Amino acid sequence: MSLFVTVFPSVLYRMLKIGKGVFILKIFTTQLTGLFQSISKDEFAFEDAARLLAQAAAGQGNIYIYGSREMAGLVNQVLESQDPLPQAKPLSFDGSSIQAEPVDRVILATRHHDDEEAVALAEQLYTKNIPCVALSTIHDADRQGIESKADVHI
Repeated sequence: MSLFVTVFPSVLYRMLKIGKGVFILKIFTTQLTGLFQSISKDEFAFEDAARLLAQAAAGQGNIYIYGSREMAGLVNQVLESQDPLPQAKPLSFDGSSIQAEPVDRVILATRHHDDEEAVALAEQLYTKNIPCVALSTIHDADRQGIESKADVHI
């Protein structure tokens, strides 16, 4: 009986520890599966975005990248990674002017679709007929944001 009392708690602890890890792994797998399913719902948007960006890469245009606030890290990742995006350049936006032309394409990334800075940029791109792929979440469907001005919204 004393062996059972001394060994059982450590075995039980190991079983619970392994069980907890398996449980967490199942939660992670479920969340990842849900994410992949939501991505597959936007499959056509991804294809449209790829076509739009390929036009600049195949033609004489550039692909400009703009990340608003915490998405600014995306610009560095695209430009400085081991496999940088061909013909990609950072987009400067001071609130009133942009250096892109209609032959160029723009990737605009922001956390929320109604970010004021991103909306102002999307409006400028729209008025200058510069195609744009917007990446954002829509947290308030009642408020219009960059998705209404972008050619493709993911």
